[in-house]
Formats: sequence, C-alpha cells, structure tokens
Amino acid sequence: AVVSTQSTGGEPVLAQGLNDYEEINNESEIKTEEELDAFVETLNADQKRIYHKVTQAVEHMFDHESGACTEEQCKKPLRLYISGFGGTGKSYLIKAIVGFLYVQRNVFKEKADLMLVAPTGLAASG
Repeated sequence: AVVSTQSTGGEPVLAQGLNDYEEINNESEIKTEEELDAFVETLNADQKRIYHKVTQAVEHMFDHESGACTEEQCKKPLRLYISGFGGTGKSYLIKAIVGFLYVQRNVFKEKADLMLVAPTGLAASG
C-alpha cells in the first residue's frame, strides 16, 4: 500500500490519521455504563438492531481474545456499511457504538479500538 505523506494543513497525512485514530478512541460523550444504557434506550428499532449486531460481534471478539471461543470460522471481522438519507439517525447510531467501545475500553479495560471511515470528507466530519 502506498501512503501519502503530503501535508494537509501543515501536518503530514499519516500523522493526522494517527491523531484522528487516537482522538476517536479516547473521546466519547458517553462515559459510563449507565449513560450508555440510557442512550441505547433512545435508539429506534432499526438502530437497536444494528447496535446489537455490532456489540455482539465485539463481545464475541473478546471471547476469542480470552480463549472462551476457539472456533476459527467465527473469527471474521465485522464489516458494516451504514447508509441512509440525512436525518435518519446514522450519526446517532455511531455515537452509541463509539460510547459502547469507550465504556468497554475505559470501564471494563477491554481491548476495543475503533476506526471510523467514510467515503467523503463531509461524511467523515459529520
């Protein structure tokens, strides 16, 4: 893979990407298990369905890390594309997922890193 090191706004692209990665993994508006539970209750049915699919996959990943599950066929990563028109709750759902991973990492001390990607800069900053 080729990584561009051209500067954007005075900072090399790779350095900015690493800064973004650290920021998304160290910040969340949801900081406690209680706040997370309350937030999840506000999700609509479709958002909850996707949220639970993601959280179950992450919890299963923890099972592999701890040795509780050794099945090779279920070690596949979850790749999920969330789409919808403006105002359908994509960012709200992502906020819940980020909160879940923040709580796992900072409250339960699980290895739970997150990388959010988007096809455009506008989507990535929303």
